[in-house]
Amino acid sequence: MIRKEYDVVGVGAGPAGSTAAYSAAKNGASVLMIDRRRELGVPVQCGEALAEDVLNELGIKPNERWAVNKTNAVKIVSPGGIEVRISERAGGKVGYILNRKIFDKYLAMRAVEAGAEMMVGTYVNKLVLEDGRAAARVGAGRGCAVRVRGHDS
Repeated sequence: MIRKEYDVVGVGAGPAGSTAAYSAAKNGASVLMIDRRRELGVPVQCGEALAEDVLNELGIKPNERWAVNKTNAVKIVSPGGIEVRISERAGGKVGYILNRKIFDKYLAMRAVEAGAEMMVGTYVNKLVLEDGRAAARVGAGRGCAVRVRGHDS
């Protein structure tokens, strides 16, 4: 059984998990991202549009490989037919229609380049407390355990 300790263990390498892993790794934490998918970005889940302000806040410059179209308006229609136009509330700001298959991989690789480690095709089977610290039992064709390193404040 392999055992390794990390400051941060994130389950899921989608946009939120990859962004959190990037931030933690960039700030010096040892980070492990675990995702059950063998290929990140598939199947596409949802949220294929993003405001330019969000990218700016994250320090990400749009790339034509994943920012496939610009938009300054979005219309959302509920199953009951209720429509909401985002442009009326956004003041005409720019957003991007994303290719999530490429965007999700970009975010994960950005985290890896910042120092995070990544395990794909890996399930978290169980979360436990060991000696007062969080630990995850993971499976990736072989059993292993990862622990979150304890810190004194």
